[in-house]
Amino acid sequence: PKRQPAPYTAPLTCLSELLTRPRFKEAVMTRGVVEDLSSCVGLALLLDQESVTMVLQCCEALVNSGSANPFTQRAVLSTLLPAIADCGFSLQPGDDVRWFGLKIVTDGLLRSAYAMATGNTELRAVAKQFCQERLLPHLGQLLQEPDPSVGIKLTSALLQCDPMVLSSLHLLIPTFLGFFNLQNPCNNKHNLRIIRLIAGAHEAVSTQELIELNLIPNLAEILKFACANCVESFWELLLETVVDMAGRLDQPVLSAHQSCWSVGRRGRGCPRAGTAGGTVLDSVVQRALGSRVPGLRVSHG
Repeated sequence: PKRQPAPYTAPLTCLSELLTRPRFKEAVMTRGVVEDLSSCVGLALLLDQESVTMVLQCCEALVNSGSANPFTQRAVLSTLLPAIADCGFSLQPGDDVRWFGLKIVTDGLLRSAYAMATGNTELRAVAKQFCQERLLPHLGQLLQEPDPSVGIKLTSALLQCDPMVLSSLHLLIPTFLGFFNLQNPCNNKHNLRIIRLIAGAHEAVSTQELIELNLIPNLAEILKFACANCVESFWELLLETVVDMAGRLDQPVLSAHQSCWSVGRRGRGCPRAGTAGGTVLDSVVQRALGSRVPGLRVSHG
């Protein structure tokens, strides 16, 4: 006999459809709906994987719809994301549903960070509690898995949502700096964003520790690679990291950094050897970092 759909299928399908329609989404994205959907996440775990996937698809539609209502934003951060995080962490590494749930949490954190940056400062306390209590205890495990990319993306989003959490991540700093080299497949913009915050956290991380973890030579090599291969998504974060490290080492390179960035953006191409941008890049790295690392030389040939 043909399998009958579960009784909750029709309401969830209808809600997902409404959330994708601009005319209706704000009307259905109420705090009550968010709280009911949060309860569904836990209940779905008692059923089957298909049920969990269907509920999470509805959660994804709600999170990505990006409500402008501050009450809904708070409910998503305080109720829905914790429920999804608990669901994801309860499943085994490698489970597609687990990956899907943690991706939704990452997207939700980024939207919460944007909401805070654009005026909803009341979310800060909620974000801090969520990050400290529900996410931080699991980051170490995520970063030790065969594919640590989920943990890297989640950490990057977490720090954008609550930069003060960095002080609680001190034991994981060697892990992120271990990813920060040209040979590591996890050397991506998400990890680079974390490195940028670490370099700028003068009180949380000592300069000596960063030097011992080879941040300076790896930074120079990755900057050289990004320049030579036009990896534009890396440029700004790398150059900001250079300036942060220069500030730690008392090296005056701010004007050079600004000149280099403006040259790269104005020409819509990467600075190369023999060009003004290439010369400034060499100048930035050599003046900021080269004198502190014997034998360090950067070229773009």
